[in-house]
Amino acid sequence: MTGPPVGPVPARTMARVTLRYLLESIGEAMVTPLATPGGLDVPVTDLVIYDSAAAPVIEPGDVILAVGLALDDRYGADLLRLAEDSRAAAVAFRSAPSGAVPSSSGPGTGVAILQLNPELEWGQFFTLTRGLILSAPDIPEDAPELAGGDLFALANAVADMVGGSVVLYDARHQVMAYSNLDDDVDEVRRDTILGRRTPPAWILRFERDGVYSAGRPDAGVTRLEGYEGLRTRLRVAVRAGEDLVGEISVAEASTPFPEGAEAALQQAARLAAPHFLRHQLAHDLTRSVRGGVLRSLLDGRGRVETHARHLDLSLDMRYTVIGFSVRPDDGRAPDVVGHRERFVHLTGALTETFHRRSATYALGSTVYALLPTAEETGRDRLRRLTEHVAARAEAMSLVVLGAVGRTVPTLTEVTRSRRDVDQVLCVLGAGDRDRSVSLVESVWADIALLDLRDLFEQQRLAPSEQVAVLTAHDASHQTQYVRTLRVYLDCFGDVRTAAARLQLHPNSLRHRLQRARELFGVDLDDPAARLVLALELHTML
Repeated sequence: MTGPPVGPVPARTMARVTLRYLLESIGEAMVTPLATPGGLDVPVTDLVIYDSAAAPVIEPGDVILAVGLALDDRYGADLLRLAEDSRAAAVAFRSAPSGAVPSSSGPGTGVAILQLNPELEWGQFFTLTRGLILSAPDIPEDAPELAGGDLFALANAVADMVGGSVVLYDARHQVMAYSNLDDDVDEVRRDTILGRRTPPAWILRFERDGVYSAGRPDAGVTRLEGYEGLRTRLRVAVRAGEDLVGEISVAEASTPFPEGAEAALQQAARLAAPHFLRHQLAHDLTRSVRGGVLRSLLDGRGRVETHARHLDLSLDMRYTVIGFSVRPDDGRAPDVVGHRERFVHLTGALTETFHRRSATYALGSTVYALLPTAEETGRDRLRRLTEHVAARAEAMSLVVLGAVGRTVPTLTEVTRSRRDVDQVLCVLGAGDRDRSVSLVESVWADIALLDLRDLFEQQRLAPSEQVAVLTAHDASHQTQYVRTLRVYLDCFGDVRTAAARLQLHPNSLRHRLQRARELFGVDLDDPAARLVLALELHTML
């Protein structure tokens, strides 16, 4: 279970924040009120993460997160009594009650009881609710109402407030919705809407010019103008408290922006925060569910037909798994968890440009992506995509290794491609190669040696007596028969080349090889014996 973020939540009195506001903003599909003895217009002031080992101070209006507690056990009942005595607004549980929900007639039940959707993590609920609480105080009492859950209606409502063509972006800068007013849009806006993302060339240009600095907490509405082929834009970050949840971009129509457009857009950003938060939560839940299904598919668990239906994938299409091993750049020591999460989002966004039905999930420090692969898609294109994702990670202060597994003919065989990815990442992680991204076929020999080494380590394959004796002799007599034989075999029996690598005279090498034959029975004239000896020595050194 993913827990809520650690850290205090600023205690503030929010006159406009009520239980009704929170539930309507989050949506009943995510949080269900099981009991509301005080009604829904109860004021909400703060969030409290309950820990029985170090019980926090509970104040009037608090929403209490009952992490690890059940509604129908003794500890849950004790918490309900404490919440009622403290005049808390609500207590939220994740587990469903096994019996009847307490009614307001009994002791300890004069507080609202909420049940979270089982797919909703505590951390997601914490982030969403905190954002709603912190952003609500900025909403003026006479503010116009924006559209409900329909983001396209919301975009049109913002267009009415500000004037112009509106695009709503999420925190990953992907298009969520856009206004459908009859505005004459420029080519960049049209390509953005069609591609569901700002065109890559313009992203690079905006990054270079510092356009995206509008995401800073202290940035208000910014005006973007002076670009050929690009109509004047007004941009504003949408925030829930200190968290960036998206952006609103308004492009000037055939007439200039009206007076007061900047102020109207700033107000629209405050009003839109709950809608963006709800979209973010729904997206995170969908990604979490898809990630779980994808993990089962790549692990070889469950029915492939069921997984295909949930992921909207064809059974008979070709597929390729690519993967990334992620670790922080020690020199810059970033927020590891936050950076990895952003890298997962980045991987999902970039692989979706390859194929819209690509699916991504993270397992520890490894990120996997399943790519539907057309017949005409070459291996070089898959490698370039993987290199592109890895390169983008450098800006996040992350060190990333990338692997491309084999392309398999059907969905039932994707476990083979996933195993390729794990093996390639293991080879690259050994640190003896100067590349950070590789196709499986480029390191097949190293993978074969890894498999052989695993067999030795698991004692499923015993090393030959000859190699054991050689190793013991070197250790006790300070000789170098093992290294000599390894270098000689690596040089395909070329005495002069091997002698140069060992810094020996060729005659000295010949003498040493002869002694190995006499002392240990090493037969370098037998091709099979040479092959097995070379493989064994490679797994040891």
